[in-house]
Amino acid sequence: MGDRLRLSYELDNTAGGFLFNVSLGDTLPSGWTLHDPVNLANSCGGAVTAGPGQRQIMGASMFVAAGSRCSVALDVVAGSVGRQPHAAILGGASQGYALAAVEVAADAVHLTQGFDTVAVPGATVEVHYRIANTTRMAANNLVFSHDLDAVLPGLTAIGTPRAGICGTGSSVSGGSTLSFSGGSLAGGEVCEFELILHIPAAAATGSYASATGILSGTREGMAYSGSGPATATLDVSQQPLLEKAIDREVATNGDTLTTFYTLSNSSADDSLQGFTFIDSYASITTQAPVAVPAAGSCGAGSSFGAVQLSGVWEIRGSGLSLAAGDQCSFEVSWVLASTPGQVGSRIASGAGTVAGDPVTVREATASVLVLPTPQTQLSLSPEAATAGSDTALRVAVGGDLGGRRDGAAGLSSLSWELDLGDAPLEVLGALPRAGICGSGSSLTLDAGVLNLTNAVVPEGGRCELELDLRLAALADAGVYSLNLQDIVATAEGTGVTGRAQQVDLLVDGLALKLQFSSLPAAPGEQLEIDFILENPGTVTTISDISLVADLADGIPGVTVSAVSSSDAACLVINNPGGSQVVADIAELSAGDSCTGTASIELPPGIAAGDYPVRASIQARYGAGVLQPVAVAPRYLAVVEPGTPRDVTPLALPESDPDGDSIATAVEQSIGDGNLDGIPDALQDNVASLLNVDGQPLSIAVSGAVVVSAMQSLPAPADGPPGIEFPFGLVSFVLSNVPSQSTQQVQVYLPHEPAINSYWKQNRAGEWVNIASSVAHLANQNRTLITLTLVEDGSLDIESPNNPNTITDPGGPGIIPPAQSIPVLAPVLVLLLAGLLASVGVNYRRRSAVRPE
Repeated sequence: MGDRLRLSYELDNTAGGFLFNVSLGDTLPSGWTLHDPVNLANSCGGAVTAGPGQRQIMGASMFVAAGSRCSVALDVVAGSVGRQPHAAILGGASQGYALAAVEVAADAVHLTQGFDTVAVPGATVEVHYRIANTTRMAANNLVFSHDLDAVLPGLTAIGTPRAGICGTGSSVSGGSTLSFSGGSLAGGEVCEFELILHIPAAAATGSYASATGILSGTREGMAYSGSGPATATLDVSQQPLLEKAIDREVATNGDTLTTFYTLSNSSADDSLQGFTFIDSYASITTQAPVAVPAAGSCGAGSSFGAVQLSGVWEIRGSGLSLAAGDQCSFEVSWVLASTPGQVGSRIASGAGTVAGDPVTVREATASVLVLPTPQTQLSLSPEAATAGSDTALRVAVGGDLGGRRDGAAGLSSLSWELDLGDAPLEVLGALPRAGICGSGSSLTLDAGVLNLTNAVVPEGGRCELELDLRLAALADAGVYSLNLQDIVATAEGTGVTGRAQQVDLLVDGLALKLQFSSLPAAPGEQLEIDFILENPGTVTTISDISLVADLADGIPGVTVSAVSSSDAACLVINNPGGSQVVADIAELSAGDSCTGTASIELPPGIAAGDYPVRASIQARYGAGVLQPVAVAPRYLAVVEPGTPRDVTPLALPESDPDGDSIATAVEQSIGDGNLDGIPDALQDNVASLLNVDGQPLSIAVSGAVVVSAMQSLPAPADGPPGIEFPFGLVSFVLSNVPSQSTQQVQVYLPHEPAINSYWKQNRAGEWVNIASSVAHLANQNRTLITLTLVEDGSLDIESPNNPNTITDPGGPGIIPPAQSIPVLAPVLVLLLAGLLASVGVNYRRRSAVRPE
């Protein structure tokens, strides 16, 4: 009541002809008046009479054009409470009436109060206050009081004074009498706040009426006063009280914490009997509690236990009993295993009897702030390398912020040590490095140990770094362990520790390749499997090599009919019987390889599919200990005669069956890049990918040479002047190349008639066109570039520290017609054919091939 409202009339003539001489009459409900000012708005023409403080509204000589609407609007003041209907009359050329009604509350600004639960003598209870401004006008200078002692003698507020609870400048103060002042609310705004009240221990059971003083203030500069107090009932009961607390406010996952429970019987006259409770630990741990209270810890016959239901641990107590006014305490120890943030446990239920009457406990919770622990990731790419080659070390550390809740914190003062151990590695790039993870962080190297100090990880962030490492040219073969350790940080002012990580670097590791004489094979077919063991290193001899393969583990019903060795002095192979193959090599020098062959017969009834061939290997690197060698399985495809093999990505069990480092799905999206009728995904001498612009590129070689590690790179910023690289650059690795041999490399591109060259930098950094020929196959929508390369040729630009690896890329180019390019003499063309490195190819001096 007393609110200002906007009253509007609309004359709708959208379906009629021109109306004129229209009149309007309305009388406001009793007690209602026109506002001062009226703020009249009239689009209907004529004259509207409406004076401030009056009830009458009159319109004359108004008109409405054909097919249109008009309106009259003005401000009124609600002067009576309840539902207020009234009617407006339309006269003149068009007659009728309009009805309207509005519900008017007694107070434009309402104050209410309420209690959250039944109160227990000696405990606390929350009282909630809510002030709602239901009008469009701002309410300011709001005040009210609340005499708590008048509700219940000894009832007092805890935690006052409090400021800013209902607008800037508002506050509540007092103990037994509360005083609220300075409240302000915009039109339509609501504020809510709660206070904790202490129930006197001597409070008797019963219901107590609670009434505030009348809320008052100003609205649009005018004094305002509510119609009455806000009322509620405070119920006090002699119900038991179960309280709980966790021994720490801040902890990290893995910490052992203790929850302390206190059960109190608030009845001064009767005992508490048969009390049971359930406390859910769902959000704070996934592990069984370490310790629960002993039987009899809370009265004779009381018992405690831990129960796991649907993965959730619950602490349960039953048969607890207390004498009148008595209490008992017990505790539960448990291991924190939760997501970072504020988490807690909750009393799901608790009930017993007092004087034969059922009583329950109110919900009780306890929480702990779970700090993020430094989560580490340590990797090498590649994890297997040759002496003199490079590998990339990646370290990532961050807080475990997945599923983070409010209260989770980032990490500061993060430090770790990365011990390179005995690995013969050189860290490329300058050290120390500053600001690597935060402005004050630093990375240093001291006696083979990398040290990160004073790093910072923001909430939800990570500290990541990558280091290029180079193996010594004469590094011994073997497995070298790199250990990330001493990972410590600070979160919320508390020290946290991360879990140590280890990654192994395999240097010049033993390689195994499996080759099938028939692929795919048919049911009942006889075929051969070659087991090719290779030492790809340049220094270390690998000895005491033993291989065991039970082919029936992957191919049911297969039998081995014969075995043979390409060099019996190197490799001894046997068939102990059935489906087993056993091979032994006493010693395999660096760069050497040996091959053993098993003749097998597939069962006639074997179903079509892909069957794995697995082998377990042990070997000794140099003078080291005998250790297992990891070998990935190779799959034998079996199809019915005349049925083509399904080589879609979902049908191939291997993500990269041809071992060229290009995922099957990528090569399958290209299909047959070199147009030989065989899917590229099954050929280790063909590699296909989509370049940085999504265009297909393919590399193909012949014979036993293997293509791998193919990569697409953007066009060079420092390329040869005037030369365009519409497909960017491409690098790849060729292996299993005979020493000093000449290889033909074919590069397939989408049809582009402007391509007329293939460019690569020589050892002096000069760009050279090394294309032997460029053919444009319009009918096949291809452009084919042929490169003639000589292994270890005179223009091989491999690094002296890494004589068997080339990583520099090359790319197909366009020489503008106006640009003069000198023609090389035939002898220089032959010299350029020695540019093994000029296409970013890695030739390895060995006759064996890379491991499958």
